[in-house]
Amino acid sequence: MDPSRSSSSDLLPFLAVSVIPVLLPHPTGRRAVADSKQSRVGKRNRGGIKNRANPSNRTALRQINPSSVHSNAIGMPYYLRNYISRISGTDMVLVIRKRLFEMDVNPNHNRLSIPFRQVSAEFLTAQEKQSLFERSHDGKKLKGMEVSMIVHPVLGEFVSVNLKRWDMKKGNGKTSSSYVLVSAWNNVVTDHMLRRDDEIQLWSFRRNRQLCFALFRF
Repeated sequence: MDPSRSSSSDLLPFLAVSVIPVLLPHPTGRRAVADSKQSRVGKRNRGGIKNRANPSNRTALRQINPSSVHSNAIGMPYYLRNYISRISGTDMVLVIRKRLFEMDVNPNHNRLSIPFRQVSAEFLTAQEKQSLFERSHDGKKLKGMEVSMIVHPVLGEFVSVNLKRWDMKKGNGKTSSSYVLVSAWNNVVTDHMLRRDDEIQLWSFRRNRQLCFALFRF
């Protein structure tokens, strides 16, 4: 065929091919930016923002927080709970969770302080509370209460400690009250290498109705 005699219809395929690249949309402009933002938001939602905002999830976290435990063994390490159950222990209660201060591990003080304001739940009977006010024959010292305690990880060995109540007057006239573990506390610190800033839990439980303690270090 003579190119000079070609009709306009014969040239349409070539014209269409040359026009197609010009008509393709370019990924810029306001619509593209909006689509990009929407995509990023979708990815963030899939990544967990929606889950973090779910109130039921926040409630679940509060339920497993050991510092909010009252009158039960929720939050107690399972192997400690199982051991106490095997020795017929009952009524497990979180007494306190705290970081040890310098005075808690200083041999010159020989005591673990348990401030009333930090006690997680009631662990003494009314009779036991009253016994903490009893004094020695000369009336100079509080007798306290002998309590058997196990210390993680040496769970098969009981150590005898003395539980006392200390009431100290402040300069403003108010009273600051604490329970303290004394007597063999220095031995516990030494034997189990307790150090300042160690985080511990002190649990109470009953064995043959007698008060016992279990100490766990994280």
